[in-house]
Amino acid sequence: MNRPSIGSHLDSVDEPDSLQIGKAAELRFASLAIAGSGGALELVPPLADDERRDFEIHLEHRFGVPLSIQVKAATSLEFGLHLHLRLSRARKMPVDPAYWFLGGYFDLRLMDFVDPLLLIPSEAFRRRGKGSLQRMPSLSWRSRDRWVRYRVTRAELGRRLVQILERLDARSSGAAAGCGTGRGRRARSGLTQTAEGMAGQLLVAVLAMVGSGGVLKAGVPIVDDEGRDVEIHLGGRFKADFAVQVKVSARLLRRGHLRLLRMTFELPLANHVDDPHYWYLFAYLDLRGQRLSEWVFLVPASLVHAHCRRTIRAGQPVFSFQASMEEDAADQWTPYRLRPEDLGRRRGDSRNRRPSRRCASGREYACWVCGGGRKRPEPGTDRRNVADRCPPASAGDQERGPQG
Repeated sequence: MNRPSIGSHLDSVDEPDSLQIGKAAELRFASLAIAGSGGALELVPPLADDERRDFEIHLEHRFGVPLSIQVKAATSLEFGLHLHLRLSRARKMPVDPAYWFLGGYFDLRLMDFVDPLLLIPSEAFRRRGKGSLQRMPSLSWRSRDRWVRYRVTRAELGRRLVQILERLDARSSGAAAGCGTGRGRRARSGLTQTAEGMAGQLLVAVLAMVGSGGVLKAGVPIVDDEGRDVEIHLGGRFKADFAVQVKVSARLLRRGHLRLLRMTFELPLANHVDDPHYWYLFAYLDLRGQRLSEWVFLVPASLVHAHCRRTIRAGQPVFSFQASMEEDAADQWTPYRLRPEDLGRRRGDSRNRRPSRRCASGREYACWVCGGGRKRPEPGTDRRNVADRCPPASAGDQERGPQG
């Protein structure tokens, strides 16, 4: 196991507010649980968050035995790598075998939790005395405090949650386990495309909020029938938003020495919208690291609809996207690729409505939202010029297509 990499990154990052950090930590937890369990878990966030439970989790195709989780994240550590957990200000905190806490150090530069995490049952927090309930477990790998038994790595989190739920399931089912009630069976593994897509959406929201230093706000529509997976806007603005359709794949296609990100998706005719505020994000979901890896591609919807390979299936258009993941790639989508950690970053004053003329194309979409619709270069544009500036749209730009 690696030690927490505290202070190993020297680049300065603006810190989001506490509410945004908390939401980013919850979304990252959800992506770890979905990907790490192999699709065996279903997560449900409550609509009214007044019981200090951020998620109710149950095994796939099981009913009546949920696990309630509250996520607690800190963006700094006390002396000796101690994690300061502020658990409850109320006089009484629920204590139940099905109520657990997930605590961890959330590194704003990494935009991720740092191992180890702590998955602790509420029964371990029985109050002693009055006042707020706080604990300070150590995250040092050399520590031997009482919290060591609750440690879990990001890679182990999903499997550990499955084990806890299976114990709860077996305890509640008793002698009736396996007798046609749906209980007593081990959780089915196998990450579906729906689960992959949801993990990708949550990761994009985390990278946007934390990577922008709190400048960007992200939300997920309750009804997803328009192809908007994540809605992003600048804090304090109400007229400029940015809708992203997230497409992820957990596999790379190998063709000789090349590694290709390839995916095929249907697009209902009603969702065939070429709006300057509607973009696609294509990404590779690394299941081992449970994160978006290597490169992501942020492309305007109009270019995807115009230049992706298109066929017709059952009367609906089907699009195929293919891009190289190699470092020296120079295909038509290369100008739109960026590192996942750069997704939310921006240059210049976040309150300035006019985008910087030196914003990198496809790299800092915060300035794109801020500018309210400056056009990106078409696929096939020389990426050396793309990296230098974002030229304004022209009639010639609108008609130009991919060059090879």
